[in-house]
Amino acid sequence: MATPPTNLEQQIRSQPEELFRLLTSERVREQVHVAAERLQRSRRIWLVGTGTSHHAAILGAGMLQDAGRAATAMGSMRFVDWAPIIGPDDTIVVITHTGETAYALATRGLATSAGVDTITITKRGTSFPHAIETTKAETAETYTVSYTTALLVLGLLARDMGADSITEDALALVPGAVRDAVDDPGVQHIAIPERVLVIAGAGPATVTASEGALKVREGARVLAAAGVLALATALSSCGFDYATDREYTPAAGVNDRDGDVDVLGATVVSAQEGSGTFVASFANNLQDDESTVESLTAETAEGDALKVDDFEPVRIPAGGLVNLSEEGGIVVTGELAAGDFVTVTIGFGDGTSTEMEVPVVPGCNEWEGLDESGGGATTAEDQCTIEAPEPAEE
Repeated sequence: MATPPTNLEQQIRSQPEELFRLLTSERVREQVHVAAERLQRSRRIWLVGTGTSHHAAILGAGMLQDAGRAATAMGSMRFVDWAPIIGPDDTIVVITHTGETAYALATRGLATSAGVDTITITKRGTSFPHAIETTKAETAETYTVSYTTALLVLGLLARDMGADSITEDALALVPGAVRDAVDDPGVQHIAIPERVLVIAGAGPATVTASEGALKVREGARVLAAAGVLALATALSSCGFDYATDREYTPAAGVNDRDGDVDVLGATVVSAQEGSGTFVASFANNLQDDESTVESLTAETAEGDALKVDDFEPVRIPAGGLVNLSEEGGIVVTGELAAGDFVTVTIGFGDGTSTEMEVPVVPGCNEWEGLDESGGGATTAEDQCTIEAPEPAEE
């Protein structure tokens, strides 16, 4: 008597049919079209997810970057606990298959309470507004079809937004390519490892390698890890050719929540050596009194003073938030460049202050145009990849 297929096998084999259904669904096409129109009006796009959904967010950010948009992927726990600078013209795309992941729900809650436009990519049958629904709730805890359908939705969004490499013809090949991979995966010669299975990839395939290692650990209970080499995937064979991940692109600055005013996403954006612009969000925890930022000093990691331009006090309404990336940052000049850390001391109107180690980031991607010291200059593309900085030794 044949052994019945497991829930995981059933979900794996359902992928070609579900992908084809998405491509031919008028309802999904309309959901994608509406979402793409909203994303076109966004200044920056943040894609947020947990685990497998985070992997989808990383690949989705690459697709939207191919459409010429400033798109950044971030894990939902990091998004909630170490908030980046979010502007009123930004859009947050939350990817959550179950619609029940705690940090994904917290991300949606933070975004909606702040009035930030939010789109959700999730399973069918949820009640989220502005949602794109992919597939039914998976019957296996090792998510497969929800991942590939989410990637297809992200591809549809990028195509609607003008990504050159994601064409209708390329998307039409996806169900067949996945069916071929399911029918003949070519893994029969891979032995169960004695210690660890390493899955390697390069460029976007590094994300596929990470997702593959996660699936092996979850589904087979075999120790697996991701490496960085060349690895072909079914989706990359369909004509996707977006930018690979950069070595070091800080997606968020640093936070300080110890006082009456939270300092969130603090960075110095530097589009050229020798100057930059300090940006951060200030959230006033006092519900009855205004707070102000009165002063800012800065020095290099070696202790050399940096010049800070004069600025008008930053007034933060009771219970309110001020985002310097929208209101205008504070220019800093001296011996600094992207990849450095600088020490800033922020003085508040009540006489208190906070000291922070702040990264200096290039004027690329979500930081594009924020360096007022260079007249809103943008860092040249070939200078957007920098070595990860190391804080100075004590």
